[in-house]
Amino acid sequence: MDQESFQNQSNTDSEFTMEKTGKNKTIASQSCEVWVIKNKDEQYNVCMAQGLGSFMMPRNPMGGSRDVPRWAEEAITQGVMPLEVVLMKDDQTTMQMKATKVTSKPMDASLFEIPDGYRDISSMMKQMMQQGGRN
Repeated sequence: MDQESFQNQSNTDSEFTMEKTGKNKTIASQSCEVWVIKNKDEQYNVCMAQGLGSFMMPRNPMGGSRDVPRWAEEAITQGVMPLEVVLMKDDQTTMQMKATKVTSKPMDASLFEIPDGYRDISSMMKQMMQQGGRN
């Protein structure tokens, strides 16, 4: 699902469904649970792993208060990482992404430090975007 499609989805079950199947797989030596996410004629079979961090950001600070689909809200809440994504259309696999290796290693704390001179301008940018939408 591309970024624009993701952002334009509303948080209603009428547009998509999400089912945690309870089935587990091992991918790249990691256990993950298969989630089936359906949207119109597309079906995503996604294997979500716990404990590897989250691939989702809860909200874009400049993107406003868009609804996020239920499956994304669940992924954010649980902090899961997809290790396999299979897109199905008309019972045919049209795309597949699969992790081949997961490496766990410590990262230097300096990678997470705010650099000197950093200035948070997200509230200013959000305000500018809101004003631009009124013209």
